[in-house]
Amino acid sequence: MNEQKQILKEELNIKDSLKKVWGSDKSMVEHCLKSSYYLKLKDCFVSFDHKPTIQKTLYYNDEYKSPEITKENFISYNMRYNFKNALNYNLDNDLFLFPNYDQAPEIKYLRDLKPYEMERENINNLRKVTKEEKIIIKNLLDSFKENYLKRLNTYWKRYKDKVSSHGYWANR
Repeated sequence: MNEQKQILKEELNIKDSLKKVWGSDKSMVEHCLKSSYYLKLKDCFVSFDHKPTIQKTLYYNDEYKSPEITKENFISYNMRYNFKNALNYNLDNDLFLFPNYDQAPEIKYLRDLKPYEMERENINNLRKVTKEEKIIIKNLLDSFKENYLKRLNTYWKRYKDKVSSHGYWANR
């Protein structure tokens, strides 16, 4: 019961933070809560886009043979282009938290900066992620991956006849 109260309290805190950003626009607050996952760390909330899109068209370079429309190819394509692009963090590198909104600096997003990027960024506003937090983030990303694979499998079962491949001009 205490765990449920804590989750509800954290949900209210993130809602209050989003209200600072969006003011009286309740639909935007609800949209942010629905489309993103907010991980509560010690001093902030970290925003994740945890629902990558599902691509039903498999695009390929037309200089090569069209890929077969199989479940394996469909899942592989979506994991490579959609999941990886949405949640691609190299957990071996240093990770940093940046404020997502000026009005609510407690809402942050995650970045793994390369050394050359460090010079360009305003390092006054970032915080390095601790080892303990990296473990929490890794577990969360693993659960996102598992959920995305379930979504892909469900999509394939329902809509496999709508999945197609389409060639594009790569080198012309």
